Amino acid sequence: MIIFNFSFSQIYPLLSMVFVLGLGILVFFKNQKIAINRLFFMVTIVFAIWQFGTFMMFISPDDESITFWDRFIYLGVVFMPALQYHFSLLVTHSSKKRKAMLSIAYILSVVFLFLRLIPLSMRRVVHN
Repeated sequence: MIIFNFSFSQIYPLLSMVFVLGLGILVFFKNQKIAINRLFFMVTIVFAIWQFGTFMMFISPDDESITFWDRFIYLGVVFMPALQYHFSLLVTHSSKKRKAMLSIAYILSVVFLFLRLIPLSMRRVVHN
């Protein structure tokens, strides 16, 4: 029998991930053919990646695993601005007018992802 001993502040990101991803799945399966539903689902996926990584980082026992989960978080975080921008363009029916800007947003997300994954971006874990 496994007994977990987590504080609420440690488990909160996991609970949040379940609710956010649940909402995304609900919207996606309501009508998968609508672009805004698919994009909303993608937004919830990157938020879920961030929240799951945060949970794992909070419960990690050593600096090496904390560093791993910190880098994992950025698999989702770097795409949040581009996806949210894309979502707002779909809501306002402006995506065709702003294709170049949207492309730049996604390209910058990929660039920041690679920059964040290099070892120089986080040198050590600081404990309070």
